[in-house]
Amino acid sequence: MTANTTPWIRRNYKWALPVGFALLLLTFFFSMTGDATLRVGSIVANPSLINNAIEKANKDDAVIAEYGTLSPTNSLAIIEGEVVYSNNNETVNISLWVQGSKRRGKLDLTADYKNNTWHYRMIRMRNKKTRELLMVLE
Repeated sequence: MTANTTPWIRRNYKWALPVGFALLLLTFFFSMTGDATLRVGSIVANPSLINNAIEKANKDDAVIAEYGTLSPTNSLAIIEGEVVYSNNNETVNISLWVQGSKRRGKLDLTADYKNNTWHYRMIRMRNKKTRELLMVLE
């Protein structure tokens, strides 16, 4: 048996370089975003928090008159939005775009997690152009 004298990197560069580059990109991504990926990911994993707020907004006559019937959100809208946890991850503030049958608007909500359920403190719709606020729940 003869010993292989070529360096390890030369024998394995075809897969080692792409894997190393991918790990470098992942490290850079998570260092730049911090825990934002985890915050948004927890909301994406539990879309009922936002969809229940949309159902409550769809029962409000002023929201229907201004925006029309609001559609349930998709994961992309949640990722584009803003999610902020506080109070040891028991309170969440969310702001995201929602699409109504008449126009688009921002949905803002604040909810507290108590007894394994979310309790809404505030739900409002916001028109970015006119700066009009429609309070659904205060």
